[in-house]
Formats: sequence, C-alpha cells, structure tokens
Amino acid sequence: MRYCRVYMLRKTGLALISAVLVVACVSVGRKPMPRYESVDEMGWDKSRAVQFEAPEKGEWTMLHLRTSAAYPFTQLVLEICHEGEKDTLTVDVPPARGNALTETAVPLPQTVKKDMSIRYLLTTDVLPGVCEIGVD
Repeated sequence: MRYCRVYMLRKTGLALISAVLVVACVSVGRKPMPRYESVDEMGWDKSRAVQFEAPEKGEWTMLHLRTSAAYPFTQLVLEICHEGEKDTLTVDVPPARGNALTETAVPLPQTVKKDMSIRYLLTTDVLPGVCEIGVD
C-alpha cells in the first residue's frame, strides 16, 4: 500500500514538472503582439501623423497595416520619422473582401528604438479605409 502511494506521488510530481517545462519552453519563443494605433476609417487626414512611443524593451522592426474595402488603392506610401531621420516605405495593400479587414505586415526600412511617427505621402487630403497601424 505504501509503495502505491510513493509511486503515485512520483508519477504526479513528474507530470507536474513536465507541464511546467512545456509551458516555459513555449512562452520563451513567443513574440509580443503588435501595438496598434487606430486611424479614422472614414478618412485619415493628411496632417495627422500616427505616433508610437519608444518600445520598453528592444526595438520596432515590423509595420502592420489593417485596411477595409474602402481603401481605394493597391499601394500606400508612408513616411516614417524617427531620431531626426525620415524613411519612406511603400506597402502593397491587397484588396479587402466584404466587411473583413485586410492585414499587411512589412519590415521597417531600419530598426527603430526611439519614438516614431508615421504619415502617408499620397496627394489626397483624406485617405479612406486605413483602420489601424501597428508596430512590433
């Protein structure tokens, strides 16, 4: 009887340790979710830049763009300002279907460790269909 209790305790302990190790290994490689800023879907005003504060740890390397079917173009040209520098990024935007948003992710021209602002460089004063811009 005592042997059964010891065996069960060992088996339970081994299962618990295994579960903790699996959770630890899975969470180590997990990348943080992108940080998004909303843009007025009815129209992103050309004078409004989307601002992102410097990341707490690490750096920004990717830009995420969510658009709706109201977005009229196949590309979006963005100006990214950071640390006194300006970069231009052209994003190919696939068409959205129905009410679903289309998400596009592209690498930033260079990694950003400080505050950053993003604005579009198209000639239109108000740009419809851009819902959110994110970085990670």
